[in-house]
Amino acid sequence: MDTSSSLPDRGHFSDAFRERIRNELRPLFDEARSFTSGGGHQIDIQLRDNCIHFYYRGGKILEIKPRSYAFDQFYFYRPTGKERNYPKTYVEKIAKGKGLDARSPRYPVPGEEEAKRIFDELTQKQGELLGLLHKKEYHAYFDRASREMDVWLACNPKPEREDQHLIALANRAFSEENDFAVIDVEYGVSPKMPYRKLGFTKQCRFDLVAVDRTGQLYVSELKQNLAADRPDSGTDIKAHRQDFNQTLQRDDDLLFSAEMARVVERKKEMGLLADDVTVNRWEKPRFCAAFSGDEAEKAAFRAQCASMNVPLLHVNKDYKIARPERVAEKC
Repeated sequence: MDTSSSLPDRGHFSDAFRERIRNELRPLFDEARSFTSGGGHQIDIQLRDNCIHFYYRGGKILEIKPRSYAFDQFYFYRPTGKERNYPKTYVEKIAKGKGLDARSPRYPVPGEEEAKRIFDELTQKQGELLGLLHKKEYHAYFDRASREMDVWLACNPKPEREDQHLIALANRAFSEENDFAVIDVEYGVSPKMPYRKLGFTKQCRFDLVAVDRTGQLYVSELKQNLAADRPDSGTDIKAHRQDFNQTLQRDDDLLFSAEMARVVERKKEMGLLADDVTVNRWEKPRFCAAFSGDEAEKAAFRAQCASMNVPLLHVNKDYKIARPERVAEKC
């Protein structure tokens, strides 16, 4: 069954986009790969379908499509004490003339004039920032964008996403400390896929996609603390394993494995993964868990995973990940 050409594919770029990446955009990629912010943070690059996302501290610092750049203007949205802290979705919908849900709003609602004022101010700042890319001032762009995101994250911390980001950065080549290479983050199962979750409209999403030295794929759910794995919360390990069983485990045509193989080859072409990273496209992925939080909570999380027979990847203090067997060896 060869339906891959009509399906979303993170390893796919148009010929024109590939040519632009190799030539016109090469200095931008070089800057992104070498950039370190004032706070010591680096950028992770992930491939999407004819699109590329650049992540900083777990947030998207830049999106590149064949003919456009994007940066979320709401990273500039930090209301002072003189302004009400309206939810982003309220501001955006009202500014664009869209009504809110019929249910009573849970938070303060801006008037149309105020929403447009806020949105226009944010859009102006966004345009000024993206203008640096059009002028090919790539270091200036990443420097300013990262500083804006630092301020936003100080008000809106995302510890699990930051750990996910650090894990992706730390596992791009095999070493004595790690047995896995991370090849994708935030993989969402498209409703167009034959192995989509039937009767379910919400996209199933998985934190990390990694591959071991043999080419075996692992799809992992990452937790940063025990509170994030509350039983029956809908986002606990049990729920994600069920999502996996009802999606990627049903992929009898191995479309996911083939897609990840293309992602790896494309990343190696771009210098984003080590040359010896490969994917066995003839094997289905395996589900596992990972825990990046406090050592005091890790034992309890390990016990929860063991009770469900879910392998647990070992994440060390440098965010490198080792094969599940190493957890038992260290106990």
